[in-house]
Amino acid sequence: MILRPTKRKIRVKQIVLDKCNEEPYTELKKNSKYVDELIVLPDESVIVVEHAEWPTAHEGAQALASFRKLVEMGIKVAAIVVVGKRGFDKRDKGLIAQALRSVSSKHNIPVILKRTGQTLSVKSIKFTIVN
Repeated sequence: MILRPTKRKIRVKQIVLDKCNEEPYTELKKNSKYVDELIVLPDESVIVVEHAEWPTAHEGAQALASFRKLVEMGIKVAAIVVVGKRGFDKRDKGLIAQALRSVSSKHNIPVILKRTGQTLSVKSIKFTIVN
């Protein structure tokens, strides 16, 4: 679990795709590119989460592929979050942001690039990024 709500009373469902056998999320694994985690919010929308030590364009491509597949499946995506556990290379961060923003702007979805220990807010729910 990499994103944890700051308030305990908020119930979200964390899905680690490598260990998941639930429908409809197994559809994402049929493609070779899929993200690490999905977080299902109380309104049934989903946060797409990809994390790596030093995220590169490959992790951005995984997030983009999963986002497109979720949209095809009719699942509402609330945000795309890419977490750099140690940080981001300046060039790769720019490439990731550029690729994801071009697609997410069409669907009015925020793209968030953060490091471990930082906080973020999606649909008025605050999350802390933990390792």
